[in-house]
Amino acid sequence: RLETQQLMLRSYGSPTRPARTPSPNLLGNFTQARAFGSAVTTVWHRRRNNATRLIPEVLVFNGRQNLLSGSFAPRGLGRYAANVRRTVSIHPGTTTLFLDDKGCADTLLSHREIGAALAQAFRNEADGRLRSDMCRLAQLYRHGGYYFDNDIAPLFDLRRIIDADTTFVTALTTTAFPQNPRGFFQAFLGAAPGHPVLDVALRRHLRWYDAKARRDAAEIRRVTRGNTRPNVGTVLLRDAFLEWAGGSALAEAEAGGRGSHGARH
Repeated sequence: RLETQQLMLRSYGSPTRPARTPSPNLLGNFTQARAFGSAVTTVWHRRRNNATRLIPEVLVFNGRQNLLSGSFAPRGLGRYAANVRRTVSIHPGTTTLFLDDKGCADTLLSHREIGAALAQAFRNEADGRLRSDMCRLAQLYRHGGYYFDNDIAPLFDLRRIIDADTTFVTALTTTAFPQNPRGFFQAFLGAAPGHPVLDVALRRHLRWYDAKARRDAAEIRRVTRGNTRPNVGTVLLRDAFLEWAGGSALAEAEAGGRGSHGARH
């Protein structure tokens, strides 16, 4: 039986525990114009009787280059490399996996059913955001763990507020900016390996490319909302959750996502 848990950023609780005393913001102040996240992290989990974490102790990153290998100019990629190292440092005891483009393509190719199509779509995609979206889904589907964008700055070890029996965790896109489509802000994303939402999301990416190839105006408009640089991945992940969990579960997950403090970008 699946249950939902709302992790509030100032005070939070679960269906089985009373709300705790107020805590610091999860990832800092998320009211800047570039922000997409919201105040509520939505967690799906299956109750277990042991304390073994179902999401592996793995930190997952990706990019065109491995920011944990080599040196970079401080005002260029060095800023992101330093932030990634900081994220690793405040999550002690974890294994780190950083994939470059080749590693991403190889991981996508490893999907038993649609790997070849995913890898080809990845190689053909010019938008680095979508390439990263596909890669993170494949990384977590294969290995499990916690994914962070290279420019997301967590303020503390997020495992402190994620139950051991959690199998999927992400954030909601903010409602503060009307131009943003409703979606899941997957700049932070955690999952157990093989989670079905990740598999559905990967397939949703292929359906998106098919809609573009067919010039399906209605679907393109639904996903992009007419934006010239839409954040497609957030919409497709929400679509995947809806397909897997159903409308009532999605409505419950989104019911608390109206705050303004969630992350800094």
